[in-house]
Amino acid sequence: METPVTYVDVNSLPGGVHFSVEVPSGTLNFESGKNIAPFEKVYLNIGNGFDGQSGKFTTPVSGVYRFIFSFTGEGHSEDLVVLLNGSQYTLFDQANNDVSDDDFATIVWSMELKKGDVVNLQVHGGTMDSRYSGLKFIGDLVSEL
Repeated sequence: METPVTYVDVNSLPGGVHFSVEVPSGTLNFESGKNIAPFEKVYLNIGNGFDGQSGKFTTPVSGVYRFIFSFTGEGHSEDLVVLLNGSQYTLFDQANNDVSDDDFATIVWSMELKKGDVVNLQVHGGTMDSRYSGLKFIGDLVSEL
């Protein structure tokens, strides 16, 4: 007799926590010191943690989260600052001195977060734009703690 395989969801939220959002392609620019928002296209928001208008993700449960952000820059220094509860958590430096070329970057990082923590993104040291491919931000709960 075969033993049936069963699935046990170890997350307290059915379906987990996942979001996938985008600032659509166009001419929208984000200047240094500005929050990246609004994310007009919300493709996925399982767990309801992401607010597209403010660009802020509030963690519905404590755990380890993975984030992915991709953008196009104007060919000089574009730094992405990750804010945790309003303070700088980390900075990703995308320095480039060739002002004639546009840059495309994808950044992946993980964070251990508590329930209610707020994560959002800012631009520093340049301009990010959505001329060609839009700005994409994805996050998911890897493991609850």
